[in-house]
Amino acid sequence: MEESFELLAIPLPQEGFFLLAHSKPDLDLSSPEGETAFASLPKNWRARASSHETKRPIQIVENGDSIRIRLLETEHYEWAFETSGENNGLRIESSLKSGKKHLWNERRRKGQLESGQFQVVNHLGFASIQILDPEGETLLTIPLEIVSRKFDFDTEYRSLTEDIAHFCEQLLLNWEAPTSLSFSADTEKQYRLILEQFLFLRNFLTDEKVGRLLEAISRNPHSELRIEREWKPVAAARSSDYLSNPSQMLRSWQRVNGSPRPAEVLDTRKRESYDTDPNRFIKYALHFFRQLCIEVVDTLEAKQGTGATVAQEAADLVKQLDALVSRPFFREICAMTRLPLDNQTLQKREGYREILRAWLLTQAAASLNWTGNEDCYQGDSRDVATLYEYWIFIRLYRLLKELPRMEAIEGKSDDPENFISESNGQIDINLQSGKKSKTRFRWTAPSGEQLNVDLYYERTFKATSEDIATGSYSRQFRPDYTFAIYPSSCKKETDAVQLGKVSYLHFDAKYRAEQITELFGDPNQNEDDSEISDEKLITKATAVYKRGDLLKMHTYNDALRNTIGSYVLYPGTRDTPEKISKFHEIAPGVGALSLKPGNEQSLEALKSFIAEVLDHQADQFSQYRYVSDTSYQAHKEKPDQVEEAQVRYSVARKNAPCVLLWLRASDAQIFREFGFAYCHAVPRGDPARELNLDLSIEIGSEFIPCGGGRREPMQTLGWRAKVRSARFVFKEKLNEFIAAQGLSDKLQPGSVDHYLLFTFSDSRDFPQRDVTEVHKKHRSGNRYMAVTCPWDEILQPHF
Repeated sequence: MEESFELLAIPLPQEGFFLLAHSKPDLDLSSPEGETAFASLPKNWRARASSHETKRPIQIVENGDSIRIRLLETEHYEWAFETSGENNGLRIESSLKSGKKHLWNERRRKGQLESGQFQVVNHLGFASIQILDPEGETLLTIPLEIVSRKFDFDTEYRSLTEDIAHFCEQLLLNWEAPTSLSFSADTEKQYRLILEQFLFLRNFLTDEKVGRLLEAISRNPHSELRIEREWKPVAAARSSDYLSNPSQMLRSWQRVNGSPRPAEVLDTRKRESYDTDPNRFIKYALHFFRQLCIEVVDTLEAKQGTGATVAQEAADLVKQLDALVSRPFFREICAMTRLPLDNQTLQKREGYREILRAWLLTQAAASLNWTGNEDCYQGDSRDVATLYEYWIFIRLYRLLKELPRMEAIEGKSDDPENFISESNGQIDINLQSGKKSKTRFRWTAPSGEQLNVDLYYERTFKATSEDIATGSYSRQFRPDYTFAIYPSSCKKETDAVQLGKVSYLHFDAKYRAEQITELFGDPNQNEDDSEISDEKLITKATAVYKRGDLLKMHTYNDALRNTIGSYVLYPGTRDTPEKISKFHEIAPGVGALSLKPGNEQSLEALKSFIAEVLDHQADQFSQYRYVSDTSYQAHKEKPDQVEEAQVRYSVARKNAPCVLLWLRASDAQIFREFGFAYCHAVPRGDPARELNLDLSIEIGSEFIPCGGGRREPMQTLGWRAKVRSARFVFKEKLNEFIAAQGLSDKLQPGSVDHYLLFTFSDSRDFPQRDVTEVHKKHRSGNRYMAVTCPWDEILQPHF
């Protein structure tokens, strides 16, 4: 394992040391104790080893004949001068001073610079610290390399960038065949494209990959049998080919002792040559790659120091390519005179075809337009959080394409919101922070039902007061990723919204989070107000998200209409998703899923989760579907306001069912007190009359008692209640029920054999109303039997 340090003491050209240390509570830079020399350090350097087993705050990385100090982003570091006397006006300059997200503080004593502190946030790549003398001359330059705490820089971070580059590569190869690529000689255009070209080149030119390909070429190189002819003295000739054609291959005849003899012979020699078109192309391609890297270095250096990260990588590649083209294999190979794209060896043989593809991709970069890559691939820093966001969207896109029974739906090629579109002969990747992108799919459930699945990047949900609409009822929100899921029978999402058949699944990328407890807390640990206040302060100072992530997920679920779930995607180590369901099903819910580059297990877990959500959405009999449909029915019409006896209330369901039941005035108060009432189920003495009563009374429907004589109007009795049950019972069962209430001496049903028994609760006063006409309209038996009717008819003519 590579050595890790918590403090470095770097010798100054003059007396003393520059101290660089990982900040911690017990750090004391004024004490030099514990600093020792390590064999891995440069001469005269001292260090203090780190005791941390997993966190490696300071490392020394060799890069050819130079070294870099590798630091961790988001960690705090202290620096100070260790000199025997005054530091004589030494100054410090650093590229970390100017960054908006770089925290840099300096401490002075008696006007002299003494020490300081810095922290790097969302910056991956190279930086430096320069120590200057009072005249501004550089005394010492300390090269730094900032790496991620969330990703292993040499494996996981590289996997993330290679995933993105591989996606772009496949996009180009699938979009257009190499024979249709056009190559421009416009030098200004090539100048603008070099960074895009370098993106593909860097993905291809790794030590392991290039070394393997050139080894394959060396094992099986393309060669041709060449015949060389040269006039030589007869005595020096090695070939006897002249015997087949002496007149053409012999010359300078002379007579020797009277006989003619040639003085020179056209000597022929056969040899195997590697100076062939395929090998000339390989040499040309490597030189082209080298020149491209040099242009990247020159371009970024010309911009006053910006782009140090990319420029350094390009400079490193130049050294690697110099070592490759200096191999003896390339010494006899001449310059390429024609582009042999039709050569079968170049197209098919191992090693040759891969280098050909890499060259074609750098040329095809002119056909790929991705403005968003400037957010994370250019400049002197890498916004790794944005890069992580882009990587997640690409993985979600690929994941959907890999799901069984999922097919991509082609949108309009020139739609600027499409994730991938085509315009003016270019492929446009519309993936950029602050800009909405979308891609569409259609999924077929095992049952045959089809769902449209639209994947969005940074879709904005605006605030709206409409009850049946897409958006938020409070404020505007913009989740990182949104799945819009709705039946394929709806041509557009807006049609599904109007039918209440759309569902939204949201994800937010949280690069800052490392452990699940950072997002959702420890359920076994009690929290107090001081801890919550501390978390808010930490969040503001360091952008380390904890409680805020969970609160935002709940906010999405509550504020954004038709949301079935909101989940955090973070680069942690947990293999199984953390899903917190509201009820007994997967939706609605909140949670978090680990998603780390190179971790196939976390990708499979996310894939299984999305498949489970789609299965759930296709189930028309799920608990969620019942709640969703009921909510839609309740919200699709605006409630009416009713005012009665100076009391104002809303009527949300004007067609809600009600039960009108005639009660004897002397029994009405008993029924109200004990929460039940009964009536004949069939007309007494008139069995021919049909019963027309809706017994599917919902729990919570209105029970409204009424009374009145034969020649009197039917009026409500001044109270109402909520139905709890409606049962068809025999006379004996009804008597048993009454006896259980202790009311046998007051209530004695017995005139018919069958009754309807209603139970109710939550009785409250209700103004008396004349319901004679409503009762006549809906009754099927006599006036003493129960009647069902809509709630709005009870309230007429007050609407």
